[in-house]
Amino acid sequence: MAVFKHWLGGVRLSVVLPDAFVATEPVPPRDMPGAETLPAFAELELDWEPTPAGSATRCSLREVSPRRFVAQVEADTPRAATSAAHDALCVQVGAVTLHASISVLGAGAVAFIGPSGAGKSTASRLLGSPVIARDRAVVVLGGAPLPPAAEGPAAPPSGSQTWVYALWPREPFEAYSEPATFRSAPLAGVLRVRQGQGQPALRRLAPAAGVFTLLENASGKGPDGLAQDALLEVLARLTERVFVGEIETVLGHSLTELLAPLAAEC
Repeated sequence: MAVFKHWLGGVRLSVVLPDAFVATEPVPPRDMPGAETLPAFAELELDWEPTPAGSATRCSLREVSPRRFVAQVEADTPRAATSAAHDALCVQVGAVTLHASISVLGAGAVAFIGPSGAGKSTASRLLGSPVIARDRAVVVLGGAPLPPAAEGPAAPPSGSQTWVYALWPREPFEAYSEPATFRSAPLAGVLRVRQGQGQPALRRLAPAAGVFTLLENASGKGPDGLAQDALLEVLARLTERVFVGEIETVLGHSLTELLAPLAAEC
């Protein structure tokens, strides 16, 4: 067996791969640089059992200590195994993946959401601050970063904290060539972007509208009714903890002053 260290969407992964798999790879998987010290809300040891191509993926997950998990996964590829384990872990801890552009806002971050072409990247540029994630991110209720295992046991997560983590790379075990800071930050707000005229504007959405907006931009919903119910519960709690609203952007107008009240909450 060979163990490889990776990081995926705020989770530090130790992936156990069969020697036979490693020996047959044209380019063997390699550790992600600094994976053990990257900011993460959980650590996961994953034991992968290969199955024939096209087989159903099965995942068993258990928590062995606060925010440290062990998963046994049957899947046809290590990518399928790590993705399944990451999804299962997120459901268990109360996390959701959003299609969003995440930008630094004060000491925290703001998520810009909306359909393709809505102007998420433009909103980030108008804010004029560093970008944490350009496409997808994991939002975790009570998910402040835990220390590396070498630094001792993790503290129980604070129920009042909501954190966001870049979801990169898109798939585990791909080449780590894209520059990335693997940042995380407390989340101040989630804003649906619309292009406007005149002056930029910001308004808070009613709770039901906020949940629906978040649901439109959440991934991994799946057909399972129980999973859907769990997701809706997480989204409802998210609207209670952070500002969920709508922002109208106007080219040439900075968003810094408009979002200053949100920045002050971080």
